[in-house]
Amino acid sequence: MVYCITKYIFWPLFSLFTKRIEGLEYLSDKRAIYVVNHHSYLDGVLILFLLAWHRNIKIYSFATHVKFTGVVWDTLFEHFGGIRIGGGSVAKALAKYREGHPLAIFPEGQRSFSHETGKVTHTGAGVIALKTRAPIIPIGIDTYHFWNRYDHFPRFNRTITICIGKPLRFSAKLTEKNIKNTIAAIMTEVNHLAKRAHALSAAR
Repeated sequence: MVYCITKYIFWPLFSLFTKRIEGLEYLSDKRAIYVVNHHSYLDGVLILFLLAWHRNIKIYSFATHVKFTGVVWDTLFEHFGGIRIGGGSVAKALAKYREGHPLAIFPEGQRSFSHETGKVTHTGAGVIALKTRAPIIPIGIDTYHFWNRYDHFPRFNRTITICIGKPLRFSAKLTEKNIKNTIAAIMTEVNHLAKRAHALSAAR
């Protein structure tokens, strides 16, 4: 119930600053895996409420195990689909996917240090893509100038842009080499979309 109510609060709020979204037609009505670049604390909740508002579905995503800890945060993360990164997190994500839920993955693992896409630190997206053979939907978001790791507060005079790409599919065998190749292919598209999102934001 809380989840259903909060989307009517948070997405209209985000919409005040999210001035452009490209590729909404690529959002799936069914389960899929969304792979996203990572600029800001906002990224996870932005994707969460993007899917809740436009497709009326709950998405599960990987979340930090370092920040936002404690009983209150753990409860909020669990309610809003957060899966803490750590031992067994990929298995938990796969279980949620098999139950019919979409997943969101941020392979950089932390907020980037510039508006460029950072180094991939987690290969879970490649593992999950090959294990499930699910549609992979790449997303590039530009939240860096709105609220990055160096800012204490959002810059409300800046805007957010989201670029959603066409679904990708991978069917190679689950090997270490194929995992690396898969995540590289996914991130190439994510990086392209992130650069486009940044260019569109800068042009406004």
